[in-house]
Amino acid sequence: MSERMPECKPAEESKSILYNVPYRSSYDGTMLYADFFIPPKPAPLLLYFHGWHLTKESAHRTLDVFARDFLVVNVDMRGRGECGGKPDCNCWELLDGIDALNYARQHFAQHIAAGDLAYCFGGSGGGGNTLAAMAKFPDHFAAGVAMCPISDYAMWYEGDTKGEFRDEMDVWIGRPPAEAPEAYRSRSGLYLLENLQAPLRLYHGSADERVPVAHSRQYKERADSLGKKVEYVELDGAGHSLSEEAFSGEILDFFHKHASVTRLPREGFWRIGGYLQTRRQRVELTSSEAWVEARYLLDEDGYLKQLEILGDAGVDAGVGYRIVDLPQIQIDNPISIS
Repeated sequence: MSERMPECKPAEESKSILYNVPYRSSYDGTMLYADFFIPPKPAPLLLYFHGWHLTKESAHRTLDVFARDFLVVNVDMRGRGECGGKPDCNCWELLDGIDALNYARQHFAQHIAAGDLAYCFGGSGGGGNTLAAMAKFPDHFAAGVAMCPISDYAMWYEGDTKGEFRDEMDVWIGRPPAEAPEAYRSRSGLYLLENLQAPLRLYHGSADERVPVAHSRQYKERADSLGKKVEYVELDGAGHSLSEEAFSGEILDFFHKHASVTRLPREGFWRIGGYLQTRRQRVELTSSEAWVEARYLLDEDGYLKQLEILGDAGVDAGVGYRIVDLPQIQIDNPISIS
């Protein structure tokens, strides 16, 4: 798939939108595409994940609202739209979003507010992406919002009696949860909650049939038991089609209330699902399907001094890993916005 120059179109209130900007995965070089909503003045970053069966084009109207306050990064992820590769349901496709954020930092630095804050937002399948991204990239976001999110992909698979979603999971994950429970846990925000450091807000309709409300209820219950900063808004009688635009005011208020960079504790425990990436390094397990507990210790600069994979009931013990140091982002080839 060949690279091409992005198409730039003016938007309302002096915003500009760059459509189909090409970039490559930092993991495997897959060709990817994203849209960038450039605000009229420097602003924080907002990463948006679209819904399960959708593409980034479905979100343009919603994101135009948020582009007044953020530099919005709207990703398709691998295997969707014009992107290369194939979807993998919250595995390396999440890194596609982080790579798009870093592309913005490299090429649109003049449009990013001081402090380099980033936020995460998505609904339905994108809500599931948000829960997992905030756990697999625990120091990347100042806050996040997930609407009607999938928190447990095994539960979602087993509850999909119509086969509306499990046919994709059979392909994207490769096996049903009964045969590969760790592969489903490694993708599920519910089982990675130990890693969550930033505030998160959930919205869910009590009558949602496509992603049952139990997904958010159990996530909130477990978050409370772990002392995590998770707010939950349950909408009585509402179904799956929640309007992100209708809640934009309170979502913006939530984001603006949490305007500090997330710092990792110097030591603690992680649940690693395939991989975990800090701003300094990425821990890659020998199997991207593995789900393990690990004890970690960081030095004063945020680099790992010690990582010990632990084994206990329900956790895949004996899994190896490697640590990849990440290059620091260099401002390069700024793209002119006119």
